[in-house]
Amino acid sequence: MKTILKIFRAWKNFAHKIARAQTWLLMFIIFFLIVPLFNILRFRDPLKLRLNKKAVSYWEPKKKLNTSLEGMKLPY
Repeated sequence: MKTILKIFRAWKNFAHKIARAQTWLLMFIIFFLIVPLFNILRFRDPLKLRLNKKAVSYWEPKKKLNTSLEGMKLPY
């Protein structure tokens, strides 16, 4: 019984070390790779919120819709 208890304690110690390393790796990936990527993408201005002084109008041309019978069968 004592050998099983020793093995279990050794396993808990090893699992704790693995968990700490995994946490550091996950935090590194999130804070140093994913967050800066979203900050870089934020500067692209996908909603076109910045004013363009050379633009005549901010209206977008309407896209042509597929009004055929086959086009109506498609959900999107």
